[in-house]
Amino acid sequence: MRKWFKRVIVSNKVPKNYDNKKMVIRLQNAKNILDKAVIESKLKPDTPTELLTHIIIPELYGMMTI
Repeated sequence: MRKWFKRVIVSNKVPKNYDNKKMVIRLQNAKNILDKAVIESKLKPDTPTELLTHIIIPELYGMMTI
């Protein structure tokens, strides 16, 4: 799980002029990872990846500000 979070939040993968779009890019990255996990049968087919994405990433941002 740590590796997953690290891949999602790595700032150097986001172009510097995209500061205001980092959250959007991280949401997209997280959704792609979850969707891939569904395809690879690591998550159940009915996993709500969109919902999970919008729960996990804001939680992560909250943890980063503590």
